[in-house]
Amino acid sequence: LNEELDKIRSNILISLKTYLRALTTSYQRLRSREGQYTGEINNLPQVEKELKGILRQQGIKERLYVFLLQKREEAALSYAITSPTLKIVDFAYTGSNPISPKIKIVLFAAFLIGLGVPFGILYLKFLLDTKVNNRAEIEKELIGLSVFGEVPQLSNSQPKMLKRNDQSALAEAFRILRTNLLHQIKFSSNSDNKQPNTSKVIYVTSSIKGEGKTFTANNLARVIASSNKKVLLIGADLRNPQVHMYYDFDRNVPGVSDFLFNKTIALDTIIQKEKSEFKNLDILSSGSVPPNPAELLVEDRYQEMMETVRANYDYVIVDTAPTIYVTDTFLISKYADLTAYVIKQGLTEKKLLNHIKEVNQKSKLVNIALVLNGVVSETNFGYGYGYVYNEQKKPFYKFW
Repeated sequence: LNEELDKIRSNILISLKTYLRALTTSYQRLRSREGQYTGEINNLPQVEKELKGILRQQGIKERLYVFLLQKREEAALSYAITSPTLKIVDFAYTGSNPISPKIKIVLFAAFLIGLGVPFGILYLKFLLDTKVNNRAEIEKELIGLSVFGEVPQLSNSQPKMLKRNDQSALAEAFRILRTNLLHQIKFSSNSDNKQPNTSKVIYVTSSIKGEGKTFTANNLARVIASSNKKVLLIGADLRNPQVHMYYDFDRNVPGVSDFLFNKTIALDTIIQKEKSEFKNLDILSSGSVPPNPAELLVEDRYQEMMETVRANYDYVIVDTAPTIYVTDTFLISKYADLTAYVIKQGLTEKKLLNHIKEVNQKSKLVNIALVLNGVVSETNFGYGYGYVYNEQKKPFYKFW
């Protein structure tokens, strides 16, 4: 009986605990619902406030809508009882073509503008273009003079001086120039009944500074020396010496000005030998800048110098002063067999061609042969072994 009582007591306790747990859970659930309902009750004033606002806006819009409907009906009634003051007799009619704009006039004006604008632009371009741009402009203006050679424009990365066995475009241009100049000298010598074995003196000059006369003189001397001829390059531009810049010696080494001024100096002692890779090319620099270059050049000492070098060299290339700025070149022009007159494309002004024409007409220079320097071409002529011709492809935008 005690055991049964203990079991019954234990079962009763377990049942009570389970029942209490169920009651606790129900209680917590009820408390949660109570909190939820309490929150909803607390939110009722806010909801009611929002509802009142909505109802207020609804009433305003409803009254406004009714007012507008009333006005529309009143307007319709007033329009219906009012008789119109205008009557349409006939409806308007038009043709198939518009009155304005006139299509033919517009097309004609567009055609005229299409012709006028390009011609106007080209006219302004040609009007503002004052530089020499091609060989044809020179030959058209300087009738009786010919362009004996065209020297291409070099980039900064390309060498400016010819080398032995050079196969560049620059070398080929100077070979063509050499052939034309020497042929002209030979033709002039035969017509003047000169001795065929005397050396030839070639002056290289230009109108203004920067046209490339010193560059042309140096490379012309080199290309003639490459044909196993004994060549002397003389810097006769006493005011602005430039020959020394192409070779390894100082500007103030004794030269032409020192020989002309100091009669005790022997010519052989101031000629620079073996200063380049061409063994048969000698150089006589300008020397120190004198205060009276024009007076030095007209003395007999210069004639003596030219007679001496004629006897010792096959060809004498003389880099002279520009003809616009000073008269030095004209003073010594009679000692030349040919004058290579350099014109630079894109730099020389077209009005300077009149100066060259005047010089030629008045025979201030002997046997003028024009050289066009700085020629820019879209075609690259690369002459190598076998006369290789390389043509660069044009960019697509240069199609026209």
